[in-house]
Amino acid sequence: LRHSVAAATAARRDARDAEARLIADAAHELRTPLATMRLEVDLALRRVRDADALRATLERVGTEVDRLTAMTTALLDVEGASRDLGEQHNVDLRDVVKECVARAGAGPTPTLLPCTTPMPMRCDADAIGRAIDNLLANAARFARDRIEVSLRSGDGETVIAVEDDGPGVPPEAAEAIFAPFHRLQRDRDGAGLGLAIVRQTAARHGGSARVVRGPLGGARFELRLPASSSPQAV
Repeated sequence: LRHSVAAATAARRDARDAEARLIADAAHELRTPLATMRLEVDLALRRVRDADALRATLERVGTEVDRLTAMTTALLDVEGASRDLGEQHNVDLRDVVKECVARAGAGPTPTLLPCTTPMPMRCDADAIGRAIDNLLANAARFARDRIEVSLRSGDGETVIAVEDDGPGVPPEAAEAIFAPFHRLQRDRDGAGLGLAIVRQTAARHGGSARVVRGPLGGARFELRLPASSSPQAV
């Protein structure tokens, strides 16, 4: 009983510390676009500008508003991925992956490698789909020419892999990149929350997420899920 109480106390302390770090990091990340908007507005009010200059100012402010919107949306996704799953259904993960690949946006068109073996799973398909969307978006930011998506099942688990031919992830950063707001390259688009959502979604389904060096020479992200899964409380 003493050990159980100590473990529960430590888990609550870790969760509280993680929440505090997330809030502090979020405040830091939100401060930058807000400061940029404040500066643009102050400069516009301080001196007379013609219509073209005012339009340029408004466009820059609009860009920062878009950044804030994307960041707050991602924060809500992080909060949701860490707490609740939606309704669970029996699905074939091949169908979920196909839909994600079909709607992939900018960047090289992902190639879905053939998979003839059914991949049944009871899960929150929407949450899994968002996690795969995030992996595809991440690959699109770094890939040169190729993105490949594959599924395999064995040893009691199903593995969804997204890999690219980009620069890859240094081994020393393989864990850190799954932390909220961590970005390998600060000049890249994105809030640095997508991979955190991937790992939290995997954990809620009793699985895990990792990155390794892939055969294409870049990063290979793996979403590893129990072959027959029921959501876990984490």
